[in-house]
Amino acid sequence: MEISGPTLPFYIHYKNGKEESHEASSFEDLQNSFFGSKEELNQKVKWISWKEKTTLVTYSSDTGEFHRTIADGDVNPYGWRMQHR
Repeated sequence: MEISGPTLPFYIHYKNGKEESHEASSFEDLQNSFFGSKEELNQKVKWISWKEKTTLVTYSSDTGEFHRTIADGDVNPYGWRMQHR
């Protein structure tokens, strides 16, 4: 399949322990292009992760849920910001 436009790298972790990375324009595109259906994806895949802007997204086939966490944060262990002058 030829992809036109921007793509995202999807990291796929299979239930058999195998790991792969594929490029696709969206999660739905990945699902349709590499697995054919959601049922087939859920049978083979343990979880899939990818990064959208500054958010790390993880899809779990066990729960069918998407988890989002901030991937690029301002890490400051003191909880305050310095004033810039």
